[in-house]
Amino acid sequence: MRPMRPMRRSPGRHCDRCDAPASTPVAVRALAGAGSSVHLRATAAAGSLMPWLESIGLILLLLVGWFWFDGFQSRAAAMRAARAACAADGLLLLDDTVALASVRLGRDDEGRLRLRRTYDFEYSDTGDNRRTAQLTLLGDQLIRNR
Repeated sequence: MRPMRPMRRSPGRHCDRCDAPASTPVAVRALAGAGSSVHLRATAAAGSLMPWLESIGLILLLLVGWFWFDGFQSRAAAMRAARAACAADGLLLLDDTVALASVRLGRDDEGRLRLRRTYDFEYSDTGDNRRTAQLTLLGDQLIRNR
């Protein structure tokens, strides 16, 4: 068994237990026999785990951003569809808004997986009453208006 080296860190060195430069790959330090196997596994795991965590975090952040942006575009399409439906029947769209009721997965006519969003809105035929209606978008296309 080799005696332990003194615990000091040299500039540009990887750690206190081995004298390999920080730029030396972990596999090369392992072959050189620097430090114990537990130490090398810990440094290898720490070195390879961080980029994976950062990559997964970045991918999740991009997915959330895409979902948020797609939700805005879908809401705008639902507003256009609600306004057109009310104008076609001579009704008043109340509060000039639609509210997201549900989000599910659904398949379009070509078999592609899309987000199926259902929106609720209120309209009035006389101006004194409130009636609710619902419209469903599959992706950005209107598939049902009730």
